[in-house]
Amino acid sequence: MPLLFGKTLICERFVLDMLADMMVAFGSKKMLFSYPGKLFPKLIPSKSKIALLILDEQTIRQRRSDLNSDKRLGERLEMYQLISSQYSLPAFSSTLPPRILNEILLDQLNQDDE
Repeated sequence: MPLLFGKTLICERFVLDMLADMMVAFGSKKMLFSYPGKLFPKLIPSKSKIALLILDEQTIRQRRSDLNSDKRLGERLEMYQLISSQYSLPAFSSTLPPRILNEILLDQLNQDDE
């Protein structure tokens, strides 16, 4: 209900994550341009602000041991890049120090309010 009351809601897993997972599961980049693929972005609330945090596969595996067994991580990252490109979503490297990354994200997300 946070959106109902004008509150900010931050989602780590979101509609676009589900789309990327389905593209990997079906082994199809083309799914992004298919009828079901085109429906996923319609689930995103109209006033949403989206930014992607990107990182290379090797660094992800170093930071998150739970993903070391994910044989399809590289494919998933590729799908995120394709989605980001298709919808012109801003993407930022999460190799930046957290304080700097936070400032960049806040600046980016506040630009639409000006």
